[in-house]
Amino acid sequence: SSNLGSRAKKAAKRPIPHPRGPRPTPHPAMTVMELRVESSEGCSMPPGCFIGVRIGDVQKQGRYEPQRCYNFEQVDRRKNARIDVYQHVGSCVVGVDPDVKSMHEVAVMSTDPAFTGLRLNVNVQSKGAAEPAKPPRAERVVAMKSQAREYLAQHRIEERLSEAVKAVLKHQPDDPTEFLCGHLRDGAAQRAAPAQAASGAVAPQPGPRASAARHVPIVPFASYYREHFTGSELTKALRRFPAARRPAPRSDADTVRGHVKQSLAEASGSGQLRTVMEQRKMAYLREKASEVLVRASEDGSLLSLLESVKADQAKAGGRNSPEPPAQAQDLRLLKQTARRLLVQASEDGVLERSLGEVRNQCPSELTELRKQAALVLQTAQEDGSLESVLAERAGRDGPGGLGKEGAAARMETAALLAKAAASGELSAALAQLSAS
Repeated sequence: SSNLGSRAKKAAKRPIPHPRGPRPTPHPAMTVMELRVESSEGCSMPPGCFIGVRIGDVQKQGRYEPQRCYNFEQVDRRKNARIDVYQHVGSCVVGVDPDVKSMHEVAVMSTDPAFTGLRLNVNVQSKGAAEPAKPPRAERVVAMKSQAREYLAQHRIEERLSEAVKAVLKHQPDDPTEFLCGHLRDGAAQRAAPAQAASGAVAPQPGPRASAARHVPIVPFASYYREHFTGSELTKALRRFPAARRPAPRSDADTVRGHVKQSLAEASGSGQLRTVMEQRKMAYLREKASEVLVRASEDGSLLSLLESVKADQAKAGGRNSPEPPAQAQDLRLLKQTARRLLVQASEDGVLERSLGEVRNQCPSELTELRKQAALVLQTAQEDGSLESVLAERAGRDGPGGLGKEGAAARMETAALLAKAAASGELSAALAQLSAS
């Protein structure tokens, strides 16, 4: 058993022979080669020298530097390497112009006394346009692929082959190659027939294999129908479908026009159209009248107009032209009427709503309105018209005085006066009144 175990271990360590013979060992020259050129111990390279290494047709050159590596690739066999040591002798600078032919004689500047006085002749001449550089391989590959895709798309090769393969899979003929060739030929003949018919030429008769195109499955694409069906064939195919149960509806625009005409006729016959138009006209007139009254009250023309109306009424009643005292009396009467209307509006709540609307719409004019109201109340209190209006209101309400409504009006008036006094508007109005 020990002998068998030792034999198995030796067999496991033994290498398995290659079926095609022993594998060749790689040659050291087959790999990338690196060369390092350094000066030996006890020797030094001249300052500023250059090292040139040539292996075959490849030469690499550079200034001498310790530990510098020269790499060589694509070395397929053993070769000799030639190493050259160059020393810088001198240098010069000359200007060249490819558009101008010229010759220059320049002196070489050298730091070595043994090479002083060197001169060179430099001829510059253009030899024609240089050959355009070839694009990189990657760009050429991309351009070739793009050109191939454009060619396939232009001639619709992929689409035709796809249709042919679908036809083969559907019919599964005994000779698929012959079926594919016939299908492609028939498709080309059918595509050429409409073009010849459009140009006036007589379309050739289809070959014996033209019937194979009829078995191609129909796909729901308009381009496919235009390519594979002529006008007569498409009409025949549509006739196979049953007729519509009802005619096609007219356009939506005609339907809407009909409904509008019918609705207008019904509204005109029942009088609704006239009512709507009158309501719209009346609302428009009311809006315009309110705008005119607001402008007249703002610029003061409404008051002058009322005074002229009172004067005209006095003349129409047979009275003479009012004199200045009569005008003042009419003005006091007008003021009393206005105060009476203000009290009535305050009791009804109309004044509060109007002030709320004015406060929301025109907050900048609220201060001016308060000043004017305070001024009117102060004037009414001075000339006694406020007391007469309140007394008249109390007499009309009964012996009990103004009652609850009069008390509410007094409270509202007192509240307005208190607000005007707290905000300083009442003092300003009184000062303005005393100044005037």
